[in-house]
Amino acid sequence: MLRPHMGLLLEATQPTSPASTHGSEVAGLLQVLLALVLVSGLAYVVLRALAKRGFGRLPAHGPLEVEHQLPLDRQSGLLVVRVEGRRLLLSTHRDAPPRLLTELEPSSSAAGPRT
Repeated sequence: MLRPHMGLLLEATQPTSPASTHGSEVAGLLQVLLALVLVSGLAYVVLRALAKRGFGRLPAHGPLEVEHQLPLDRQSGLLVVRVEGRRLLLSTHRDAPPRLLTELEPSSSAAGPRT
C-alpha cells in the first residue's frame, strides 16, 4: 500500500510529455517578448517627451562656443572656442586631452559659430 506522501513523490518523478513542455516554453518566450516590447515602448515615449522639453541638449550659446573647427587628419584638429568672452586656439587629438595653443584677439565679426 502506498502512503499519501509517496504518491506525490511518484507523480513528481513522472516524465512530462514533450508537447506540454514545448507549450510552456513558447508561452514563457511570448511573455518575455511582450514585456520587452512594453518596456521599450515606454522608454521610447518617455525619452521623446524629455527630448521635446530640451533634456540632454546643450544651450546654443552657453559658456563654451565653438567658432571654428579645422580637422588636420583623422585623429587631430584645431578649434577656436569662445569661453567667457575669451577666444582660445586649442589643439585636439583623439588620444590626448585638448591643449591650449594661444589666446586670440577678440573677433569683430558678429557672425555665428561655424563648424
